[in-house]
Amino acid sequence: MRTQPARTGCAPASVAGGTNFAVSQGMWLQALFTSADLERALSEITPIQIALDEPGSGRYLWLDRPSEVETTADQGIRVVTSAKLQWDLLGIGIPVVLRSVTLALTPSITRRDGKDLLAFSTRIEHADFSGIPELVEAPLLERINAALAQERAHLVWHFMDTLDFHFKLPENVEPPRQLHLYARWGALRMSEQGIAVAASFSLDGAQRRAS
Repeated sequence: MRTQPARTGCAPASVAGGTNFAVSQGMWLQALFTSADLERALSEITPIQIALDEPGSGRYLWLDRPSEVETTADQGIRVVTSAKLQWDLLGIGIPVVLRSVTLALTPSITRRDGKDLLAFSTRIEHADFSGIPELVEAPLLERINAALAQERAHLVWHFMDTLDFHFKLPENVEPPRQLHLYARWGALRMSEQGIAVAASFSLDGAQRRAS
């Protein structure tokens, strides 16, 4: 029977600019995503459309390619870009061009269906609502951020499914065996140097079934 270690073993350490993890035992893999890495990745997946409500609601946010990306210790990733908004009001889709938008993409390790995953929530910190009355700007921005905070609007990586590998040992090994390398849980740390994501791994050996 395999036992799971206490999760306190992944407490972040205040070393190397706050991007390393202090681990008491076990096998770990850590990746550091710098601002340049994140800007390149965001440039590849944008323009992108985010539904702000149920499909067919007529409320969408289109994000253009970023003009600036930086990482922070509190919010995670701050992105400057332009965008288009369509907001359904009284059954009419009203398009709004946002010439400048500052977004906060905040990463977190959450647990769904018994597995850890990496989720990014989005929040608009500032937006240039050209042509929108100032009286409407604040409540509209509040409603947009409330929609972006919903779980369905999060960008999610199911890393425990991705980091799950089986390796067959050579055929001249008897009895036939295979190795199973898999992620058990993860941790992250945010700093001005980047986003550090770490995963705790287990390695098991088992007899391979005859084909």
